[in-house]
Amino acid sequence: IIQHFHGSVGAVQNAPHSTANVTEVRPEESVESLYDFALLDTMVKRDDLVFDLWARLSLKNLLVLKGSSGMGKSTLAILLASKDYGKWKRLDFRDIAPEQIKERLIRATIEEAEEGGDFNYIVDDLNFNNRPSTYERALAGFLHSIASHGGRVVITTQGDLPSLIKLSFDLPPESIYPVPYLSEEEIRKMALKYGCLSGKALDSWGRIIHATTAGHPQLVHARVKSIANEGWPTPRLDDLIIETGADE
Repeated sequence: IIQHFHGSVGAVQNAPHSTANVTEVRPEESVESLYDFALLDTMVKRDDLVFDLWARLSLKNLLVLKGSSGMGKSTLAILLASKDYGKWKRLDFRDIAPEQIKERLIRATIEEAEEGGDFNYIVDDLNFNNRPSTYERALAGFLHSIASHGGRVVITTQGDLPSLIKLSFDLPPESIYPVPYLSEEEIRKMALKYGCLSGKALDSWGRIIHATTAGHPQLVHARVKSIANEGWPTPRLDDLIIETGADE
């Protein structure tokens, strides 16, 4: 799947995973709509982290965001792209067989050459967990094609970047970034967006949610939404005990 959008000036809606269509930019939309981010306003945008990631991306024009499912890798990638006024595409490799990954990378490389090399890319959900040797050379060729015109690439993954890619691009450690968990402060910011009032209750809920989710972004978001639906009641010891027990 290949999708087009302009950083901070245009976007497209998600296409079904079963298709490989290319969707044109609609400039009147925001870049966040690429991921249907109506919920973005109630999520933590992690501006300081995005600023740091932009500096890392600028080192080699290649940045790898690594983390388990639900860590917000794709969210960070799109926020990073939205800071740039260049043109971006997103290649979605979620649940794609190795042979299909290879084919799509080759096709993307050809399209890049035909279109004159004007795009930056988010390579999303390329997890290197199933015979990456099948497509690592195709990936290297694609990345070299983008690098040849000074384009930028952000890769999101749950796995380890193949050694061939690391060596080919002489990537420093700063270019491979493990996405961090949310801090208590970030959780409190999210709770505020969901209607929790400042004060002792906010501090208490921040600690409780952090303790029961370990700051995992997806779990934090679900927990905050659940408590918000209850109207942010006064925290009780049971809120900590019940949630901790549920994880065991």
